[in-house]
Amino acid sequence: MLTDQQIEDAVLQGVESALGVPRERVQLTDHLIRDLRMDTDLAFNDLFLPALEAVLRVRLSNYGWDGVFSVGDVVNLVQQQRDNGML
Repeated sequence: MLTDQQIEDAVLQGVESALGVPRERVQLTDHLIRDLRMDTDLAFNDLFLPALEAVLRVRLSNYGWDGVFSVGDVVNLVQQQRDNGML
């Protein structure tokens, strides 16, 4: 089972891989669109999610993404999916 820290690290690595933003500059409070400029579904669905799934080595559920706005929201959703046996 993935730990909370592994999930957080994976999300930061996914942001870095998909958007080229060094993980050291990414905060959990960063808004995906406003702060990180992930301004299209293409960037999210075709760049970020595949990068995140590759790092985690899991297939993420489509459930719950409507309420995701920040990096911390991504971390929380992946943790919820883990806790609910969805990973």
